[in-house]
Amino acid sequence: MMPFVSQVRGRPVFDADGARVGVLRDLVIATDVPYPPVRSIVVTGEGGEFAVPWRDVASVTPRGAALRRRYVAASYRPPSDDDALVWLGRDVMDRQIVDTEGVKLVRVNDVALTPLNDEMRVAGVDATTAGLLRRVGLGRLAGRRPGRLIDWEQVDIGPALSELHLRVPYGRLRQMHPADIASIVSQMSPGEAADVLEALDDETAARAMAELPEEKQAVVLSAMEPEEAADVLDEMEPDEAADVLGDLTEERAHELMELMEPEAASEVRELLAYPEDTAGGLMNPGPVAVTDGATIEDAVAAVRAARAEGDEIGDVFVLDEEGRLAGALSLLALLTTPPRTGVAAVMERELRTVQTGDPEEEVARTMVHYGLLTVPVVDDEGRLKGAVSIGDVIDLFAPRVWHGRPRRQRE
Repeated sequence: MMPFVSQVRGRPVFDADGARVGVLRDLVIATDVPYPPVRSIVVTGEGGEFAVPWRDVASVTPRGAALRRRYVAASYRPPSDDDALVWLGRDVMDRQIVDTEGVKLVRVNDVALTPLNDEMRVAGVDATTAGLLRRVGLGRLAGRRPGRLIDWEQVDIGPALSELHLRVPYGRLRQMHPADIASIVSQMSPGEAADVLEALDDETAARAMAELPEEKQAVVLSAMEPEEAADVLDEMEPDEAADVLGDLTEERAHELMELMEPEAASEVRELLAYPEDTAGGLMNPGPVAVTDGATIEDAVAAVRAARAEGDEIGDVFVLDEEGRLAGALSLLALLTTPPRTGVAAVMERELRTVQTGDPEEEVARTMVHYGLLTVPVVDDEGRLKGAVSIGDVIDLFAPRVWHGRPRRQRE
């Protein structure tokens, strides 16, 4: 039967002569190997706490622990304060961890152990009600079989334990969908959430940040180191970055924009100049565009360059010499037209547009009415300023439908 830490803590410890030497307070591991073995047990005796190395331990069961030799006080020292060592009861139980299979934060109610040859190894953690019942002495109500255990190698130890130097395999988080990462991060305190995002690569962190609830984004960004926060903002879509910065204090927003890449900061400043509830505040200021003298080959090269930068790809817009919108090319046209054909010969000239000052509701109505996936945004003189995608519209109105709350407003 698999023992649990809660079942062995507080149990008596006997030496080889059967003399009781104290009670088992905790089990100590190092996390430098998979399924780490118990390195020592901590015993509370008459003279205080002392550590017994595992080589001197004959057995640990719910009935108690037995030592391999007679107890001599001078043979054992107080427990080490080495930060590389982790006490399963003190440092792991009741802590939060990330369950990447269940995509949520869970609290460790118990730790499962498994005997292996002459060792006792950590098998996993129990975050179920059964583990909690076991803790309070009602293990019989939990049944003989443990609930679903989270494999020790399948969890990401949360930042709340980072000071204990537990292994933090953030690679698993990087493989998760950004919405799932956001679901986990949203359950953390701002400081813990900031630690997680800072440990991820900038692109993954940016995508997860964009998926966070609106009220959480600004507080998490404020908790991050300024340089790290600026790197994440650089990777976000300009309109999303502008929304987050608009919720920060003016001083903090200015600090972060000074640390951002100049081009990204310039795009964000342009968006912040527009009221948020207009097409100008909603648009992406950097859609793919070519001049009317370009060829299909040039347009394809522009799409590839934008994709390499991680930009969203919609229609390719065509501009005249003065930057006015002259037409647009669909991705289908790019794929089916000979490369050396001039874009002016095949572009769509009759376009539906919106202006920078148009209300966001009007933008949405235009896109829905005409079935547009992308709509160009122009100024009073017809110059292209940006584009709004159907994704922007969904992000705009989905919170109102799903959560019943209004969209936030920039200060």
